[in-house]
Amino acid sequence: MKRSLNCVRNIGVIPYDASYQGQIYQDYRTGQIALRGKNGGTWQAWRTALDSSNYGTYSTFSGTVSASAMQVNGTITANNAYFTTSTVRYSDYAELFACAQELPVGTPVSIISHRTVTRYNGRNFAGVVSEKPGMIIGNELVSLGVITLPIALSGSVKVYTQDKNIKAGDELVITQSGDVVLKDGNNGRYIGIAQDDHDPSNLIMVLIK
Repeated sequence: MKRSLNCVRNIGVIPYDASYQGQIYQDYRTGQIALRGKNGGTWQAWRTALDSSNYGTYSTFSGTVSASAMQVNGTITANNAYFTTSTVRYSDYAELFACAQELPVGTPVSIISHRTVTRYNGRNFAGVVSEKPGMIIGNELVSLGVITLPIALSGSVKVYTQDKNIKAGDELVITQSGDVVLKDGNNGRYIGIAQDDHDPSNLIMVLIK
């Protein structure tokens, strides 16, 4: 290994015993990184940790992760990120909020304090209880042992409504009493656009705005 454009650094020494230590080597031209250790006063051979043959393994990932869950402790940085799901026809962006009770899917909610919601109370519209969010954040509340609900803040989500006049493309509002109805002829807070005609289940897909 040429040393003119390279750097060797000590990375560890056992206290009071310099016969056991480690070094890291970097070649600035190629990006090669190698390690070696001193064992009982004798330097071992250099072992390549990173070079042009395996750099792609550590710098990029392309493929599919097949698992029920993947946890990353750290920061994920991406120039272009696309999130898809095969479990639902539509997707939404949701955040976990604490709630005093379980609420059915499609229920509009209001914020009453920090990261806490209740059934819509006419004061503010925070979002809708989601069935299977396309993306969800705020998992730290789970460890607190409280009831948590995924609240869709934007995107496509099932919303409970008994208004049988709703057609796909209609603009919807939520009334002071919490009913989701057609915007035309009704006063209320605008929430989004219906993507389906009214369904007998009283749950329709709405693009939350």
